[in-house]
Amino acid sequence: MKQVVSALQYVFAGIGGFVGWFLGGFDGFLYALLVFVVIDYITGLMCGWANHDLESNKATKGLFKKMFIFFYIIIAHRLDVLMHVDYIRIGVCYMYAVGEVLSIMEN
Repeated sequence: MKQVVSALQYVFAGIGGFVGWFLGGFDGFLYALLVFVVIDYITGLMCGWANHDLESNKATKGLFKKMFIFFYIIIAHRLDVLMHVDYIRIGVCYMYAVGEVLSIMEN
């Protein structure tokens, strides 16, 4: 059992390291954006449930939109690395974080 737990720790550490490298590290900007994305998705589901308008197509579409946010962050981080700067990814994080906060307030 100890070997299984140890192997799982290595797997999750590898996945976390790869995602951190791919997204440019898991700093405060990305953490805040992740929290806002999760809160927005949950409030959207709650709003749909309260209005009796909860559909799987809408939820799936919203989930794909959230996934593409992180795809754009990957692109922004790659541009940062390519241009030897560090502000493109931060700007993209800010932009989407503000959009998510507005969406949370709208829900």
